[in-house]
Amino acid sequence: MLTDGDQMNEVLEILRYLIYQRRVQVNTTGGGDLHSALHCACLRSAPEIIEFLLSEGAEVHPGDSAGRTPAHLVCYRGLTHYRSLDPSDDALIARDGTHRTALHYAVVSADVALVRHVLDAHKRHPEHRDTYKQLVDAALGGKTRRR
Repeated sequence: MLTDGDQMNEVLEILRYLIYQRRVQVNTTGGGDLHSALHCACLRSAPEIIEFLLSEGAEVHPGDSAGRTPAHLVCYRGLTHYRSLDPSDDALIARDGTHRTALHYAVVSADVALVRHVLDAHKRHPEHRDTYKQLVDAALGGKTRRR
């Protein structure tokens, strides 16, 4: 369920209740595929929710069950959500369990401005290279032809 728009204030109210009154730790992990509240927010929530979790000390580096970090997941959402997380260059070149970087996720988003931004981070790490085949694979959703 996406929590942008009308539901954002309700979600923020619930998060404040859990963190401030119930004393739930912001980095508590739960069941399922996603590792933390920040992972879920990066994939499904408004930028304000991402910013709130960060302000409460959410960790940005741990991977979920598939090795995806919040930096990977936020790239599905586009540049506005990405800016709310403001991931480090190291987070952008980190590989998930299938060896994909944030660039692969950015390509899938079809947000050209985001792809350019993530590419800039890759340029600052010349030792790290993504191949053309990997990017085409990401753009086509894993459906590249074999030669």
